[in-house]
Amino acid sequence: MTAQDNPPFAEAPSEDQISDPQAPEAPDELTLLRERLEKAEMDLLRALADRENTIKRMDREKSEAIKFAVSGFVKDLLTVADSFDQALGHVPESEAGSAVETFVTGITLTAKQLLSTLEKHGVSKYNPVGEAFDHNLHQAMLQEPSDTLPEGHVVRVIQAGYRMHDRIVRPALVTVSG
Repeated sequence: MTAQDNPPFAEAPSEDQISDPQAPEAPDELTLLRERLEKAEMDLLRALADRENTIKRMDREKSEAIKFAVSGFVKDLLTVADSFDQALGHVPESEAGSAVETFVTGITLTAKQLLSTLEKHGVSKYNPVGEAFDHNLHQAMLQEPSDTLPEGHVVRVIQAGYRMHDRIVRPALVTVSG
C-alpha cells in the first residue's frame, strides 16, 4: 500500500468549492440535533397513539368476551325451552278443565319464566315467519309452495331462533316458500 492509496489527511477544499454559492452547505450540528429531536418526538407520538389504540381494542375485546362468555351455557339451555314448546304444542284441547289444564298452565308459566330470565340476560327468541329467508339468521330445512308469501320467504318455523345481544346463538330452523 502506498501513501497515495491512503492519504493521512483529507484534501482541503478547493477555492472553487469555497466560493461557489451553488455548493451545498454542510448542516451544522444544531440543525442535525433539531432534526433528530423532531423525529424522536414524532416516533414518541406514534408510539403513544399505538398504545392508546391497543388499550381501546383490548377493552373492547374484554367487554365482548364478558358479554358472550355464557353463550355455550345458553345454547344448552335452549333445548329446555324447546322441550317446553314441544310439550305445550302436544296438549289435546279435549282435556280443558281437568288436571291436565292445571299441569299445562304450570308448564306455560315455567316456560314464560325461562324466556323472561333469558331475556334479562340479553337472550331473545325470534320468530321469522313471513320474513325473507336470510342464511345468516335462518337454516332452511324444507321448501313448500305458498299462496300467501313470495318465493324465498319463511313459511313456518320448525325450531325458534335465538339471539344473544347482537349475535345469533342459534339460527331458526325454517320452511321456505318455493
